[in-house]
Amino acid sequence: MDILKKIIFISLIFLIFINCRYKEEKINPPQNKNELIFKNWLRDTINTLNKENHLDYKREINLSADSLSMDIVKTFDKNINPEKINKIKNRELIYAMDLLSRNHDLPEDEFRLKLVINSSYSVSMV
Repeated sequence: MDILKKIIFISLIFLIFINCRYKEEKINPPQNKNELIFKNWLRDTINTLNKENHLDYKREINLSADSLSMDIVKTFDKNINPEKINKIKNRELIYAMDLLSRNHDLPEDEFRLKLVINSSYSVSMV
């Protein structure tokens, strides 16, 4: 008879525990899987971006209030000597120089290049 009471008591405790856990899951609905993946990616990306040295440009990172979108704005404002174009290491500036060269718009004298690159990232609904 004692064993039966213990089994019933343990079973009752177990059912109460399961019921409480089930109510917690109802109160805190799970986030969308895509949102969780994006937020993990966002956390890792911001950590990586904060470790980078960016001497060629000014960078601004804008996050939405719910952390479901991010904008990165890179602003270049640089004096460039056409004779030293081969020494440029930044890929965005190299691409800009290539575009100017292909269109025959690359100045022969020193010039000032102002370039703004805006990259936007948000949750994919795939």
